[in-house]
Amino acid sequence: MKLFILLVIIVTVHGFHHGSTAYTGIYFSQFNNNNIYSNIPSSLKASTPETPDTSQSPPLNISIPYLGLWLGLISFAFFLSPGELNSPADTALINELLSNPTSPSCNHIWFMIWNFFAVAPLSLAALLLPGSKFSKLPATPFVLGSAALGYFALGPYMITRNPSEGPVSKSDLGFVTKNVFESKVFAVLVTFLAASIPLTSGVIPDIMTGNGAELVSGFIDLFMSSKFVSVATADIALLTILAALLIPEDMERRGMEPSPIAGLATLLLPVLGPCLYFVLRDELDE
Repeated sequence: MKLFILLVIIVTVHGFHHGSTAYTGIYFSQFNNNNIYSNIPSSLKASTPETPDTSQSPPLNISIPYLGLWLGLISFAFFLSPGELNSPADTALINELLSNPTSPSCNHIWFMIWNFFAVAPLSLAALLLPGSKFSKLPATPFVLGSAALGYFALGPYMITRNPSEGPVSKSDLGFVTKNVFESKVFAVLVTFLAASIPLTSGVIPDIMTGNGAELVSGFIDLFMSSKFVSVATADIALLTILAALLIPEDMERRGMEPSPIAGLATLLLPVLGPCLYFVLRDELDE
């Protein structure tokens, strides 16, 4: 965790260090109703300084709501979440997940949440990358980091993000964004993966065999005793909410009528909901 905090500080300071520099200039002009300067040689007249091209250096914006969410998650992780930091039980749980990634000996709801971290960053990438051209910081490193660290890694990008306004065409996109995250085939595969996780993690079989109450009770006990589980659960919930907030913006980018209701509807199916939107959304113009 100490290494992660150091990494976040370095990324944030790096973003501020490269902030855009303000530029000002003084412009002198002739008076329309006075010709006292008419005889002054043009070489001696004050001219308008050239305005620097800032198209390649977008401004560094700070989003207070996303900053609040990021600081809130950090505060929850270190001060408010149940359990102890670096407890032996959490260490044993992590080792179990890494040593036996397909069928670890742990609560199946928790195992489902753990696997959702493989899917949530993909749907977020599909929502963020098409509109990332005008942001100060590159989206890719933060999206990749979110696969392991969730909103802890994605937060600095969201805080400084400057999304594109209006429609975006496929010609504006990079190769991976255009051919992967705008691909309907890829969208279907991601959705299938998300839909299969409750089954492969054992949640659906437990419910079908009548063990649902015991399953939920076991997860609540684990949540209240493990800092690792409680923080990861809050993190995946935050990523799902973030996707719902980004969907209306993505709809507008595609020439669709932006609908906050469409975004909120995805909350009914955490993680899977944004993936379904990924499949059903309109394609960008060429």
